[in-house]
Amino acid sequence: MELKKYIKEGCTSEFSISLKDMNGYFKDNGAFSKSLSKNPLIYSVIIREEDGINYGLTVLNSGNIGKQNFMTRGHLHKKPLSEVYILLEGKVLLLMKKGNKESSINMKKNKAYVVPGKYAHRAINAGKKKAFFVSICSKKAGHVYKKTLFKK
Repeated sequence: MELKKYIKEGCTSEFSISLKDMNGYFKDNGAFSKSLSKNPLIYSVIIREEDGINYGLTVLNSGNIGKQNFMTRGHLHKKPLSEVYILLEGKVLLLMKKGNKESSINMKKNKAYVVPGKYAHRAINAGKKKAFFVSICSKKAGHVYKKTLFKK
């Protein structure tokens, strides 16, 4: 079964992140405040949990706050377990960080990328259209969200 359909049909949970949920993540506080009245949807995630594996489908909208493109909050795993990312549509920059070392990957459609377990990671919409990507990891990995994981 096609992966996007598989996740949607077996959805066990979902959440959405709008601009109000991203206070402190963007450099330009003035642009953030100005855009807050519209409170645009930044991204949404549909999750299918099966046999201890979380399959996530993220829809990352296009747009910007100041000079920064829409992005996910970014996270680190509670347990150092790897996560796989696959771009389905759009243009996404996958940002990874371990300690002071940051790297980024321009994801290519239908290619799998592994984020090692001890790396914080975030996705940035680098295009002008919605981006769709899948993430796959153990449910045991857990998530830690901190505004300070990445530089503004």
